Amino acid sequence: MVFPLHNAASLSLFLLLLCIYTVLHDSDLIMTNQPNINVSLLFDQLEEEVQSKVRGEAQGGEGELTGDPEWALNQEREEHRRLLAESHSTSLDLRWKLQHGEKRWGRERAELLERFNRERQEWDGSMRELHRKMERVRQGRRGKQRGGRGAVVEKERRKSVIRQG
Repeated sequence: MVFPLHNAASLSLFLLLLCIYTVLHDSDLIMTNQPNINVSLLFDQLEEEVQSKVRGEAQGGEGELTGDPEWALNQEREEHRRLLAESHSTSLDLRWKLQHGEKRWGRERAELLERFNRERQEWDGSMRELHRKMERVRQGRRGKQRGGRGAVVEKERRKSVIRQG
């Protein structure tokens, strides 16, 4: 950002622009990863306005229309007020977007955690059921490995229980 500083008015505009940029750039209100918020674009627009004003003053523009220093001072004050109002409005807008973005993220995070817990419980239940089925299959194989002998022993045991009863 380089442009000539011809007089006190351009110097004060430059300082105001620098202050606005510093406040916007250093504040915690800016989330540079949001596509809707482009601080550098805002800064470029402010810089262009200041440069055009400086060019106009250097070419004998605004400041020399009446030759009245009081009028030039009032114009400069009005311009400062307008720039300050714009930067204030922008900072409020950024603050609102940040706060609502944080609220949305808080809700989304809670929903995601709840969904994760439900899916984990479902997965745990599925794993327990799978382990039960695997245990039944193992028990079935053990019985088959013992062969007919296990079945004969079981029949004899039932008969002995009936005789005793």
